[in-house]
Amino acid sequence: MNKILMAAITGAISAYVQQEEITRAYAAITTPHAKTSPWRLFGHQELVRARANWQIKKSHHTTK
Repeated sequence: MNKILMAAITGAISAYVQQEEITRAYAAITTPHAKTSPWRLFGHQELVRARANWQIKKSHHTTK
């Protein structure tokens, strides 16, 4: 095989492996997420439930 062709193939493979290592390193970094309080989540669920109940009552009231 031609030495220039062999050098080009080796260089391409080396560049590919290097990019894979960089990508793997960035993928391993986790982004910090704000911790959600269970009380906040519960409050949000209650607001959504109350709104859904209100909309159901409103729609049944107008159809009577």
